Amino acid sequence: MKIRPGIALFLLAAAAGGCRGGERGEVVIGIAGPLAKPNGRSMKLAAEMAADEINRAGGIGGRTVRLVFGDDNADAAKAIEVARQLRGDPAVVAVVGHVNSGASLRAATIYNAVNNDSVPGEPVLQISPASSSPQLTGAGDWTFRICPTDLEFSPVLARWAAHLGKRRAAVLYANDDYGQGVMETFGDAFTRSGGTVVSHDPYLPAAYADANTLDPYLTRAFARGADALVIGGQAPEGLKIIAAARR
Repeated sequence: MKIRPGIALFLLAAAAGGCRGGERGEVVIGIAGPLAKPNGRSMKLAAEMAADEINRAGGIGGRTVRLVFGDDNADAAKAIEVARQLRGDPAVVAVVGHVNSGASLRAATIYNAVNNDSVPGEPVLQISPASSSPQLTGAGDWTFRICPTDLEFSPVLARWAAHLGKRRAAVLYANDDYGQGVMETFGDAFTRSGGTVVSHDPYLPAAYADANTLDPYLTRAFARGADALVIGGQAPEGLKIIAAARR
């Protein structure tokens, strides 16, 4: 039987559970991310589908998979709270999460902490399905990811822009670990390919709620001859930035 990536992720999480775990008849896995946002909701649905497939096939060694959810709202401070809750639940053998790089990095400090007064208990395995910050690589022995880092996909994006004949790029990036990583790695790769970054400006998540907030950045970028716009952020804000640029 071919094992899908989502199911393989659960099997890895379950195998890493060690002495943690709840009832003998179940495997409890934490799912952490911005569950009400598009990228977090898709992760939640995928996890539920994978757990359902596993359970209908007989579970893991005859044990049923049960999911425990934690919504971090893509906020680093909230991610720490969620990580404490999941680590504090002795039934949870591992956590799939978080989604955003900033949230994953902050949560990793909890999952990897050695038993002490502020974070009791043993470390917990953390597997992020989407965080791409290179910093996550060194976040701790118990933290892993399954997607490429900014160091891999940003240079590909830069080479593709150069292949399309783009030579002057403007970068708008969310002012967080992910956005900053995209800005730095894309800029380096684009410059090496012969291009020029004519502007690079950060924005806060709330900034794109006002359609005119980023107009000064866009106006300056186009005045400097930008022929490519690179957005280091999430899809909802990216769509609004594109609409503003076209306007």
